[in-house]
Amino acid sequence: MRLPIPVFSKDGIYTDVEIEKPRGAVIADAKKAADSSDVYSALKIFVAGCVTSLLKDDEIISDKAAINNKVAIMPYKTAEYLATRIMLLYDPDMDAVEGFYPCPRCGNKIKAEYIKDGEVEIDTRDYISNLPTLVMENPTEFITIQLTDPVIIKNKQTGEIKEKIESITMRWPTLTDCIVAGRKVNRQDIVRMQFAIYVEAMTAVNDIPVDNKWKSVVGMMIFENIKNVKEDLGKLNQIVNQYGLQQKIKKICNSCGKEWETDINTAGFFVSALLS
Repeated sequence: MRLPIPVFSKDGIYTDVEIEKPRGAVIADAKKAADSSDVYSALKIFVAGCVTSLLKDDEIISDKAAINNKVAIMPYKTAEYLATRIMLLYDPDMDAVEGFYPCPRCGNKIKAEYIKDGEVEIDTRDYISNLPTLVMENPTEFITIQLTDPVIIKNKQTGEIKEKIESITMRWPTLTDCIVAGRKVNRQDIVRMQFAIYVEAMTAVNDIPVDNKWKSVVGMMIFENIKNVKEDLGKLNQIVNQYGLQQKIKKICNSCGKEWETDINTAGFFVSALLS
């Protein structure tokens, strides 16, 4: 199976993977972590426990310790994708998604559901397995965005300009980035949690490398002080989330005939399936 975003490692780029159904111990360990609200650790445990091999060029690694190490630096979006595929192996009944989709023109709610009346079966549900997957064709390890308006960091006492941030470079946020960020920020503070993940993944500003000490002082201030949130953070979020399952589905209103695209949310699929 091709990875949406490959695993970038010091020893090369891992682009393909083989998976298997989760064993009882894997589910138990992942659920234990999820029960304590450590979803990212649960995801790491689950994926690492179900990956049987990773492929780099013509080299295959199947050693469990090596796989655990690679999963730790696996891009989060790739791990989320694998968890979804593994869950469908584990329980194919999870494939079908029911829901209500209000028409943007008339407000009529389109139902995605399964109905059985005697011998008559009607299935209008959406299927996760039918969603296309976007894969990074030319592996690029880093993301760089130019801010539309520089972030100015000043000394609070003197007003002296300490930093003028015009561009941010980061790697694709990994599971380890997510786990570390979750230990620093309240996970219920969703927006700052996302900022903290980006800070962990940050590698440079203005094309100058930054270390953990610098990021611990300035990192969060950068994202909290971005002026053009929709343009800059919106662009960054779009880039980070572009690969993997494509969640847009087409709907047609059976009342007014309006056609539109909406999202089928698979972001919480792993957690809801694990805890069910």
